[in-house]
This record gives sequence, C-alpha cells and structure tokens, in this order.
Amino acid sequence: MQMLRHVGIVVKSMPDTLQFYRQFGFDPLDTNTECGEFIDTILSLHGVKVVTVKLHNKGTVIELLCPLSHGSFIVNRHIFDYGISHIALTVSEIDPVHNPQTSPDGKVKVAFISDPDGNMVELVEEL
Repeated sequence: MQMLRHVGIVVKSMPDTLQFYRQFGFDPLDTNTECGEFIDTILSLHGVKVVTVKLHNKGTVIELLCPLSHGSFIVNRHIFDYGISHIALTVSEIDPVHNPQTSPDGKVKVAFISDPDGNMVELVEEL
C-alpha cells in the first residue's frame, strides 16, 4: 500500500453534511455527478446516479456520496458494531460543549460527536 486515499461516507443531505465537515477545515476539492456503465459496474448496480464531493484538509480526503437513484437503509449504528466505527480528526481545540475527556496519560483531550447522518466522529486535541 502507498497511502490511504480517502474515506467515503454516504449522506442524506449534502448541504448539511458539507457544513458539518467544513467546520473542521475541510474544503471541497471536487464535485461530480456520477452515472453510467463505469459506476454501475464497480458498484454492481444498475442505473446508479450519485453526487460525490471530495473534501480535503492537509492531505486528508473525505468523499461524501449522496445517492440520487438508490436509497439507503437507515441503520442506527453503535460505536462497537462491526464495520468501520468512526473517523478521528485532530483539532486545535475541542469546544467545551462537547464534554471532552483528558486521556489517562494526559496527552490528549477526546470527545465523540455525530455527523448529520449519525456517523461517529472522534475529535482529538493534542495537549
């Protein structure tokens, strides 16, 4: 492997989710509406149409995907469910409203929040 390319997140509302991640310094890099044979083939679906927005911040890329053709099942995920449980972002300061906790070794403050689609986001402030 050379590097982690990006993390993809399926979203219900592109504007709400964009606003959420922009507060952490992520800026839109690329926006596309994807459809056709290529996307159908790689996703093993027919008639796919999806809006994608790639956000970047200091080399980290998050790809937001908002399906226009195929809905998504709403599932309440919990931090210990199988699969990807959360993404972690290093921030310069955690807002006290998020009730951050200092790690036992005193090196970081940590808080978990949810994005507009219920995905867990760990905020980490290095001390």
